[in-house]
Amino acid sequence: MPEEVSPKVAVQIPAWNQAEELVDCLNSLKEVDYKNLEVVVVNNGEDNTSEIVRRDFPWVTLIEDGIDLGFCRANNIGFRYCLEKQVDYILLLNGDTKVFPDTISTLLKVMQGDPSIAIAGAKNLLMENPHYTWGKYGEVKWSPMLVTTAGRFEPDSTQKQPPSDVDWVICNGCLIRAHVLEKIGLFDEDYWMCNEDVEWSYRARENGYRTVYVDEAAILHKGSSSTNLKNKKKVFSYGYFLGRNPFIFARKYGKKHQIVRLFFNVYLGMFIRILCQLYKLTEATITEIYRSVRGITIAYIRNIHPVLASEKVISKGVKRGMKGVNSPEFLYMEMPHSPQPPVSTPAAAPLILRDGGPLKTKANTVFNEQPDGSAAMWLIAENAGERTQVKFGGKKIKPIVHNSQTLTLRVPRKLYSKPGLYEIHIFNPQEGEKSNSLFFTVD
Repeated sequence: MPEEVSPKVAVQIPAWNQAEELVDCLNSLKEVDYKNLEVVVVNNGEDNTSEIVRRDFPWVTLIEDGIDLGFCRANNIGFRYCLEKQVDYILLLNGDTKVFPDTISTLLKVMQGDPSIAIAGAKNLLMENPHYTWGKYGEVKWSPMLVTTAGRFEPDSTQKQPPSDVDWVICNGCLIRAHVLEKIGLFDEDYWMCNEDVEWSYRARENGYRTVYVDEAAILHKGSSSTNLKNKKKVFSYGYFLGRNPFIFARKYGKKHQIVRLFFNVYLGMFIRILCQLYKLTEATITEIYRSVRGITIAYIRNIHPVLASEKVISKGVKRGMKGVNSPEFLYMEMPHSPQPPVSTPAAAPLILRDGGPLKTKANTVFNEQPDGSAAMWLIAENAGERTQVKFGGKKIKPIVHNSQTLTLRVPRKLYSKPGLYEIHIFNPQEGEKSNSLFFTVD
């Protein structure tokens, strides 16, 4: 009997100024256990991605068809190429991800088991901490925004769930059936980026297909690399699309009451966020005013003291004159020393966070819990000083600086009472809040 031919899979990666992340992604694809595949990179950025792909990954198909095309259009260019090559399935990946050896084979097994499945999505694990999920799948809620992502930064369950139908599949680590793309169409380019996966999943379901989440399949996702401001000349205006695209979707799929609900909740959310920011700014302003007034008051008292002392001496002289006596202690007065010119000091060296710990979960021996309910922990940061500040989960905590490198903190219990991923941020105010962070998890 002739040997059964395995389906042809194309791995498609839209690249937009993510050269470093893309290298890690392509290296992970070398280790996959499924061999009948072609890797396609659609580069629409302006960095050195194309040069790296040609030099280091000659087995990758590189497509260059313009710059700043947007997520939807760049993917559609890749989709058309893959359909011309008559592939059976397309695995869609972001450049800031890594796959596991069995990711493709696990998704493919589910897809082949049911021809009605149009798209199957893998679990997105947080690359910085794979014990937490970046996200699993999506739900259309119409409030407070159009959609929510299930499993957003939540602990990953060790008990795997069977494949399940969902509202929409995250288009990062998803396997799409090629002939469904031909039948119902490609991504809607009106979306540019954001919510295009919601719309395509809905379109597939309207045509009688299933959109399925596969918990056993997983990828590692660095998360929001194309919208991260750090070290980028330009980024996608995510806030604009977050406001615009839900209403593009609602005009096509929503009912009147759902559109009204979405509109109300979007603006309510904006109003609440503005109030929260006003509160924080007001609090910071009042603190600065208090510090300024306190400094001015202290300076005023310090400067008025010599004047009062001088007038006191005159008053003593009047009293002694009225009595016709003299007081030897007032015959002479000590002159103050001339102020020395300030000594120039070199600029402070930048603060660099090196290490920290031990912030452990209750499941792994409670982290140095204190009698007052706080948690003690240490940090190592070069060039720390008295002005060094620390934020735990966005809240300021005054550290104890032992020397120019070692600090200790006492974290109030209320700041880590809930399970989750917590950021510890350390900085010197004169440098601004530059990125010096560690992440810890509490189960």
